[in-house]
Amino acid sequence: MNHNKVKHIDIQYHALHHYIQEDKIQVNHLPGTDNIADIFTKELGPQPHQQFVDHMGMWKIEEIIE
Repeated sequence: MNHNKVKHIDIQYHALHHYIQEDKIQVNHLPGTDNIADIFTKELGPQPHQQFVDHMGMWKIEEIIE
């Protein structure tokens, strides 16, 4: 593995590790059912898709134009 290509990952990992130990940030688990970003990264069924759309406040263009 070329160290120059992964050096930024090393630096970011150590910085995050430091901030967690200093209690400056807290990392919490977020279940997929609550992760709004899933709408952009996964194929979802109709119900979860609509729930995320509603939660983000998105509208269909047809509803806006009418």
